[in-house]
Amino acid sequence: MKRSPNQRLLFLLAGSLWLGPWVTHATASSATADEARSPWQVSQSAQISFGYTDNLMLSAFAPQPSAFGQTSADLLLLRATQRGWAFSGFFQGNLRRFQDRDVASRDQSGWFGRVESRWDPLPALSLRANASYFGENSLIDLSESADSRLVVPTRVQGRSATANVRLALSPSLALVVASRPSRNDYRTFAGDFASHEHTARLEWQLSRRLVAGIDWRELRRDYDDRCNSTAGGRALLGTHLSFWQSGGDVTLTVLLDANGQRRLTLSAGQTRNQDRASGYFDYRQNRSGVRLDWRAGSWRFSLDGQFNRDVFSVQTGGIGIAPPARLSAHLQTEIRAERALSRHWSLFGTLGRDDFGGNLDEFNYVADSTSFGLRYTH
Repeated sequence: MKRSPNQRLLFLLAGSLWLGPWVTHATASSATADEARSPWQVSQSAQISFGYTDNLMLSAFAPQPSAFGQTSADLLLLRATQRGWAFSGFFQGNLRRFQDRDVASRDQSGWFGRVESRWDPLPALSLRANASYFGENSLIDLSESADSRLVVPTRVQGRSATANVRLALSPSLALVVASRPSRNDYRTFAGDFASHEHTARLEWQLSRRLVAGIDWRELRRDYDDRCNSTAGGRALLGTHLSFWQSGGDVTLTVLLDANGQRRLTLSAGQTRNQDRASGYFDYRQNRSGVRLDWRAGSWRFSLDGQFNRDVFSVQTGGIGIAPPARLSAHLQTEIRAERALSRHWSLFGTLGRDDFGGNLDEFNYVADSTSFGLRYTH
């Protein structure tokens, strides 16, 4: 019998719960008498939740509300370092179904997998390599890379590989550099692209409770089918659109108590995007973020906020003889609370808001969502 993609995903989620204990038992059974324990560590989790969103399609003029149910599962494999080598694997799948039958994409699903190896040839030197693959069937907001409002139900598959080098310059200072080629392919949208990203990060342990980080990023993205545009937005047939992005971030992580039960992370950064043609897609993005995590007995709480402000160089956000430059502001917030019921079970709830504003009305929207669910970890 041929199964639908959603049925195959449900089998995947159920299989991940079954596989973890089996692998744990198998590795433990194969250990020799003189081994204290298997070098492999296995953990898995699954959750089911129900929620509501008041603007599924992120619409500026006709918000479409819907209740939904969601299930997800993940599996983590870790192999302890032996002779300087360590290995890990992470696999995740999720399925979301909306109650409203009229939504453009009632069933949304996704999965992700990554394998990684690490080699520590010297105490101060660590080399990592990983490969990842993902698939997603959902609504995707592509407005930030397009010149018109674009929220589409689509299927996308992507793959990437990353090489990472970490060098400890001192006990409190480390440099991390990485290179990451990637590829995204869309089945129902002409947005396929290949990209190559280079990053560098300087990590500084200022004290036992304070860590600072400085990141720099360079990226080039080449589209297969999208064209360059004139300064007025007219497509230049026969050309291929490319983006060059460069920018950096500064992060600060503070432990608010001696036991690490409360943690505050602050970030700020800027990115500049260029098409190196007419400049129609050029913009500068300023961003900031804050995250607060804390524990209190059997409770866990988190507050996450991200704010981006984009100012375009050529595109305008109005009419008249001298219209202002197009600009947008995007604020995303989420509050999450989780209470442990036992060693393996917990209840959780989330409350989120996605607020996009600017001087082009067709891009502006507000979407609120909430969910409550049950989580199992092992």
